Parts: sequence; structure tokens; C-alpha cells
Amino acid sequence: YDIIVAPLSEEAGEFMRWAAGRVPAVCRAVQCDEESPTQVFSVAPDAHLFLRSNSPAATIQEQLLRGTALNTQAIESALANHIGSLANLPALPATFSRLQRVLTNPDCSIDKVSDIIAQDLGLSAKVLQLVNAALVNTRQPIVSAEHAVKLVGLRGIRDLTLSVEVMSELAEAAPHLASFLEETQLRALRAAKLASRVMGGGPEADNAYSACLFHAIGRMTLLVHANETYSKVDLIQRKTNQSREDVEMELLGLTHQDVTAYLLRLWGLPLAVVEAAQFWHRPADIQHYRFTVLDATHVAMNLVLAFETGDIRNANIDHDLIYALHRAQSVGRWQIY
Repeated sequence: YDIIVAPLSEEAGEFMRWAAGRVPAVCRAVQCDEESPTQVFSVAPDAHLFLRSNSPAATIQEQLLRGTALNTQAIESALANHIGSLANLPALPATFSRLQRVLTNPDCSIDKVSDIIAQDLGLSAKVLQLVNAALVNTRQPIVSAEHAVKLVGLRGIRDLTLSVEVMSELAEAAPHLASFLEETQLRALRAAKLASRVMGGGPEADNAYSACLFHAIGRMTLLVHANETYSKVDLIQRKTNQSREDVEMELLGLTHQDVTAYLLRLWGLPLAVVEAAQFWHRPADIQHYRFTVLDATHVAMNLVLAFETGDIRNANIDHDLIYALHRAQSVGRWQIY
């Protein structure tokens, strides 16, 4: 199937959960009316896409086309050629699944989420380490899971847990890359916090946070599981001055952004997150007319990368696009953030 669509209901939520286990790469969409994103998520947490029934037909058509744009069969075929088996891909971790279930409960509390994280001492220690390293403006060190949850938020801590568990699995498979993986994860978390602030709060801010947090998961996966082939990408790129994506397509038949999008689709993250993680470096490729999760991810990632070089005023931001979206006056404020 290209896409699964069902009207929002308890039965649809159950069916989406069944489909997530049976055909995880297929886009799952639910039709809803005026329900809030929180309400929709509580009923159908496994859906990638929410279609508003009262939206114009052209808007629904565009969403359906974007939801089916990822060529999962071609990605699976290319991955199988280079990593031996799709079973080698990072699986959805158990703690993330538990948090996902807890968050669908309207009575979910910080205490419940904190308890789940605290039960895994290794996970809890890593989460605290990352939060302390990324949140440089905190006066006191964060020493408890509960404090971390309050700072990062329920959705944020859920996704940070997923990132930590997946990165730990990759580091275990390739110990020589552990420090590089940790550095990448820390950069992603700093960008995630910035993207959330750039987006200005609400569900879209949560999506921008997630997109930054997972933007590099495809590249890390290829580095670990297709190292022999992928190690040639940097060499060829330096010699030929081609873009990384062109070299990846030539050698692998897919890009690391394709792998990121595929994994996020498998894990059931929203389409907005999948799209932003896949296209953050070239947001103008996606036709849109307002400032979205994709743009916040683009801005945050490029500002953090520029900050690391000490030249934040020359961040690789698409200023023409930002101007067209009527946000040019905000760039100075984002740099201050």
C-alpha cells in the first residue's frame, strides 16, 4: 500500500497500531475535524499524518502526495544491498515504546514519565549528561530525571530517550565511533532546543525539536552498518568537490537523508518531522507558503553549525526563503538565541 487513511476513532487508533507493526514503512493518516493535536495523538499515536476534513481539497491532495513521496521500496532495496539485512537497522527501543503508551493517557504526569526513565540507570545517566551539556544557561546542574523532564518537556524527553537508546545501540556496534556519535547527538540536542524556541511553542515546536534531534540518524546508521562503502564518500567528496548527496547516490543509490526519513517513518514520527529531517538543508525544495517546522529546523541547524565555527553571522541560512516567508526581521533575534 502507498498510504492508509481512516477517520479518527478508537478503532482507527487500534488499526493504526496493528498497521505500524505489520507494514511500518507505509504512511498512516487519520482524518479529523476540530480536535486538538493532543486529542488526535491520544487516540491515534501511531499515525504519521493528520488530515483536517474541512481543509480545501487542494491542501488534502498536497498532504497525501507528500505523505507518499518517500520511495520506501527503493530505499529498502538499496539498504539491503549495503548493510546485509534490514534487521541490522536500529529497532524501536522498549523504553520509547513505553513512554509512547504513557503519553497517550490524558492523566499522564511528569512523575510517571520520570519513573520510567529512572528505572534504566544507564539511560537516565545519559539523558542527564546530555541535558546538562546542552542547556548551557542553567545555573544549577540537573541531577534528577524529574528535573530533566520539566526542562525538556514530555514530548521532548520521549524523543531524547529514543535518540539516546538508538545512539547507544550504534555506539555498541561501532565503539570506535562512540565519541563522534556523542558529539553529533549533543549538537542535535542544542539545535533541537533552539528550533523549539524559533518555532515559538505548541505542537509545531515539538516537531521542530524532534526533527533536529534525529536529523543525523541516517548518516550515523550508514557509518556504522555500511562503513566500508560509506567511508569512501568523504574521500570522493574531497577529491571531486561534489555534494555529499551526489556522491551518496552514486555509491549507494540513496542519500543519508533518505535513510533518516525511512527510519523516522518506521518509528512512527509525524510527517512534519520526517520531512524536516530529510530536507532541512534545502527547505526551498518543499513548496510551502508559511514558516513551518522545516524552516525552523533549517534555521536552528545552520545557526548551531555556524556557532561551532565562531562565525554565526555567516550561517548558511536561505535568506531568500526566510524573506519570502516574512521572517527576515527575526534572524537577528534567532542569532541571539
